[in-house]
Amino acid sequence: MISIRAAILSLAVTTSACMAGSSVSDWVGQYKYEASAGETVGGSAIITELQLNIGKDDAKNPCLLQETGYQLNETIVCSYSANNNQLTIHFKSYPNGKIVNQFDVAEYKVGETLFSIEKKMEGPKPERYTIIWGSFSPYETMPEKSDDYFKKVK
Repeated sequence: MISIRAAILSLAVTTSACMAGSSVSDWVGQYKYEASAGETVGGSAIITELQLNIGKDDAKNPCLLQETGYQLNETIVCSYSANNNQLTIHFKSYPNGKIVNQFDVAEYKVGETLFSIEKKMEGPKPERYTIIWGSFSPYETMPEKSDDYFKKVK
């Protein structure tokens, strides 16, 4: 009887600890985000897509952010940190190893927070990864209110 109670208590403590925080391995995968910035004068949609790839620490580039869309095609090598249900993305460099973009402009400092994503639990699995924008944003001007979120696709 005592060993059953001990096992149940142990399971409860382990479950609480797992729910309270998340490790970096919980974040490994591919995330996508789409933003609409309206239309061009000709009526074409202005869409920006972000793809965030989080790999294991031993991967060649464990964090890559790709921004594609209307007049956009940029890749950023990033680093990340995980804290509870939040993953924070930091600037590391561009794929060529430089900290200046293709126009020789240093938009970000090494280690600067680009944005964070936070798991929003809906049932047993997170359905949405809401965004807390840092120095990076797909918008020229930030909307006053946004329901932005990433979706995990892999």
